[in-house]
Amino acid sequence: MENLDAVFEAVYKKYNSKDYFSIKGCLRNKFSWAKENNISYKYSEVKKYLLNEKQKAYNMMLKRIDEKKSGIVFPKREKFTWEIFNKLSI
Repeated sequence: MENLDAVFEAVYKKYNSKDYFSIKGCLRNKFSWAKENNISYKYSEVKKYLLNEKQKAYNMMLKRIDEKKSGIVFPKREKFTWEIFNKLSI
């Protein structure tokens, strides 16, 4: 499981920096909406949101690995999924 975590961290870091999951765009929209409506937010709320999104991506990866083992074929356009598969040699 440790190898899986290391692979996930490396691949997630690469794709998150490219905003593959649209997290940065979503945060920008939420920040601008909050500013327009004079709503304040805490740094801890933003950090919790980012951690939740990362956990969702990790859970999705685990689900995809199980689906791949059961024989489901994924399209090549899912680059994050395929990079995980290639790193794990699945």
